[in-house]
Amino acid sequence: MEVDVARGVPNFKQQSFGSFKAEYAVIDGDIVIHFFLPAQARVDTREEEQRWMQYWLGRFADVMDRTAREYFEAEHPRLVAKYTEEVASWWFCARGFGSNVLDPDLFVTKFYEVLDARIREAGI
Repeated sequence: MEVDVARGVPNFKQQSFGSFKAEYAVIDGDIVIHFFLPAQARVDTREEEQRWMQYWLGRFADVMDRTAREYFEAEHPRLVAKYTEEVASWWFCARGFGSNVLDPDLFVTKFYEVLDARIREAGI
């Protein structure tokens, strides 16, 4: 885990994909990911915001759930996801996986790629 020792703050690594933006860190052996709306998401009008939120709370959430279960080969309580309304983001935790994989960067990046591909297949 990369932690700013002086502050004890995890160093989240950020990446952008077509269907989401994400950042992750390994915290106490857990992989913690924050998912955000993609860069092209426009919420300038009420209609645009509603359309993106239907995607974000519906299709994205469903595909994330199915993909995570398959990719991590785990279920709750090892996998937990919660929506954070204040910042319109998803918090995802894969308990114990940060210490169980040899290369967390590669492991998480591959998860992002599989998730992004499946969301695109489902129609973003």
